[in-house]
Amino acid sequence: MKNRYTPFGYEVKNGAIVIEPTEGKVVQGIFSDYLDGMSLQSIAEMLTCKQVEYLPNQSEWNKNRIARILSDVRYLGTDVYEAIIEPEMFDQARHIKESRNTQSECERGKIISPSVVNIVCGKCGCAVRRLYDSRRRNKQRYVCTNEQCGTRYRISEEDMLRMMKELLCDAEPEVIENADESEMLEIHRLQQEADRAIDFCRTDAERARNLILECADKRYQAASKGRANVDKLRRYLNSDDMVVDRQMASELMSRITLITDEQISITLINGQTIGKENGNGADHTGCQDSQGDSTADQTGGKADKLPTTQGGSLLPCVH
Repeated sequence: MKNRYTPFGYEVKNGAIVIEPTEGKVVQGIFSDYLDGMSLQSIAEMLTCKQVEYLPNQSEWNKNRIARILSDVRYLGTDVYEAIIEPEMFDQARHIKESRNTQSECERGKIISPSVVNIVCGKCGCAVRRLYDSRRRNKQRYVCTNEQCGTRYRISEEDMLRMMKELLCDAEPEVIENADESEMLEIHRLQQEADRAIDFCRTDAERARNLILECADKRYQAASKGRANVDKLRRYLNSDDMVVDRQMASELMSRITLITDEQISITLINGQTIGKENGNGADHTGCQDSQGDSTADQTGGKADKLPTTQGGSLLPCVH
């Protein structure tokens, strides 16, 4: 595994340690984003998404690496290192980090973040990042990572948990073929091959038979997985001590879609999407943004219908 011999943001030039311009700006951006309320995980995910290299050909970031940068006093300047960060900014970051670390375990259990379950924008279907700023009246918000969208949702932890519980209380789990996109494509491919082989079964009956059996086996596995997930959901929903929290979200949900500040839909592990309109498999195409406006694009047209996979879940955003 490769290691850095100088802190991120610096390089050795003509025998001296100097600021590496591109990396130096990244360090300043990390401090700025953290002061603006972004979490360590959100910053790491953003840098990874932008493919910012920490080492040559290595652009994977994690929250521990971000935390080390925010705590590294060398960015303030020493006899060896030039200053990249102003003392005031460094102290503010330290105070925020200390205040966040004082949260109780109960409070931590309430936080439903993109690191726990996939949370997407109801307007464009792209992922969102969670921002927290104790200086604001609405301390928590989610911001779409799609720069062309940028929709903001002001939803507190309490509101998120309340909306999730309301949807779950009305949920009736359905058995859905619970296969991911790659599995569904494979099933579709096998079905097409089997159909073609049947047309020529007189010349290759054995191949046609094997393809039919293989396709049936794939479908059975997907259906079995769906039934197992429904059994798990039913056990949870019928429990007398049902608790909606961070752990539950990670175990029972595959996606949360933010519709407005007051409305979400959730996609369960069985692929079933539950929304507020009908409590079961709702398709939200007329959603509103966080300001209460229609999700029409900037030209005044209607928002495109979100692409879905089987069970109503959104397809991943592709840039």
